[in-house]
Amino acid sequence: MTLDMQALRKRGMVAGGKRSGWLAWSRPAIGTLIPERPIGRVDYEVETEGSAGHLRISRIVRADPLGNRVEQAGHTIRLEATVPPFGGLRWWFVCPLSGRLVSKLHLPQGRDLFGSQQAYRLGYACQREDRHARACRRARRVRAKIGGSDNLSDRLPSKPKWMRWRTYERYKAACSGADRQAVIHLAASLQRLTAAPRGASSRLRPP
Repeated sequence: MTLDMQALRKRGMVAGGKRSGWLAWSRPAIGTLIPERPIGRVDYEVETEGSAGHLRISRIVRADPLGNRVEQAGHTIRLEATVPPFGGLRWWFVCPLSGRLVSKLHLPQGRDLFGSQQAYRLGYACQREDRHARACRRARRVRAKIGGSDNLSDRLPSKPKWMRWRTYERYKAACSGADRQAVIHLAASLQRLTAAPRGASSRLRPP
């Protein structure tokens, strides 16, 4: 679960005054075998005035590794704004753990506070990906270039009006190749998970 200041800004949450609502996270579906899975949700209230403010999280609801619903108490995150050379305000989170100004905060599994990547010593997601996850990420990235969805089982959209046919056909071919690689790696992963260990058949034979 990640709080992204750029996403909050686009939603108008740091435009001054007080706003409230909720944010939710989910893992996208993988083909037709694995549906979309909820990760968590937070209820929030944001208040900014001048170059200071706060993000008050009243409740955190998340799913544990087994999919069970877990509720956690919320907490308050300070916000600060700096003035860039071209004017205006640039808003930051003040990390509750390190006090540093950061643009993103994360809530890892088993933790109670949103914190920065440095405070939790988190690696990048791509560093923990297997071949199937990397193939899915590449497929979704190519799909996004022609307006496709993250669900790899959805059909590719028609050519956007602003895109040339040659460009569309190139992206479409790249999508097909990326989708095919994702399916190949998914099948290999499932085969490894369902493969019986050596000698299992002989142990299961009746005496």
